[in-house]
Amino acid sequence: MKKIALALLLLIAITGCDSKPSQQAAPVQPLSIKGSDTMVHLVSSWAEEFMKNNTETDISVTGGGSGTGIAAMINGTTDICASSRAIQEKESFPGGDPGGPRRHRPDRPSAKSGEQPDH
Repeated sequence: MKKIALALLLLIAITGCDSKPSQQAAPVQPLSIKGSDTMVHLVSSWAEEFMKNNTETDISVTGGGSGTGIAAMINGTTDICASSRAIQEKESFPGGDPGGPRRHRPDRPSAKSGEQPDH
């Protein structure tokens, strides 16, 4: 009986001792991409390659069509819209800018106004 108790105690001691310091995993940052069914396989491949080198990012790619992706971007339910077409005038963003107030790219001309970037 003493041998069993000693073996059990030794087993508990060995499994409870880890020679490596405990490392907490970095929090995973989710990212969603919605949009074009035409582009879903391409965008999925890009996401997989990106996640290989960026393990702290979890990218979810779904189709549904460019209109679905644009609507999701407008209402804030996706991070990135993959669209295989230009935005239509009836699909308006807050502030009227298709780039949105948070996504404006000053280096790109506005398709609507025909403005050219400053250099």
